[in-house]
Amino acid sequence: MEEARGPASAEGVKPGGASRRREQNAFETFIQNLVMREIQKLYENKSFLFLGCGWTVDDTTFQALFLEAVKHKSDLEHFMLVRRGDVDEFKKLRENMLDKGIKVISYGDEYADLPEYFERLTSEIAMRGRAGVPKEGQQLNGSAADIKGCSS
Repeated sequence: MEEARGPASAEGVKPGGASRRREQNAFETFIQNLVMREIQKLYENKSFLFLGCGWTVDDTTFQALFLEAVKHKSDLEHFMLVRRGDVDEFKKLRENMLDKGIKVISYGDEYADLPEYFERLTSEIAMRGRAGVPKEGQQLNGSAADIKGCSS
């Protein structure tokens, strides 16, 4: 009598490696879905700061994340920091991201402006009241037009 060969499973012995590949693909899909659910939970409960993503946010994975988040409206704000660069491209990116609840903010004309921007932002956050809200007349850096002549 010939012995059946292949991976054992709850259903019995499976022939060949094809089923092993299907199982691996199913496992990978399960893990990806699990990771996406966790990212989705974070996105719905925490503010995100996108930095150095550029047009990556047009990826279908990000698009699915944004569309799902729009369904579950929250008061959270998400931000994308970009170089000012070409004004038309910047405006187009801003319009595209606002639809997804992401505010696009320029930190300056070049990457070298980023550390100074973070210093100003950190200082402004530190000056906030204990309740975490801006003091009277204070705007969070990036939402005002004072970033080296840039408007957000």
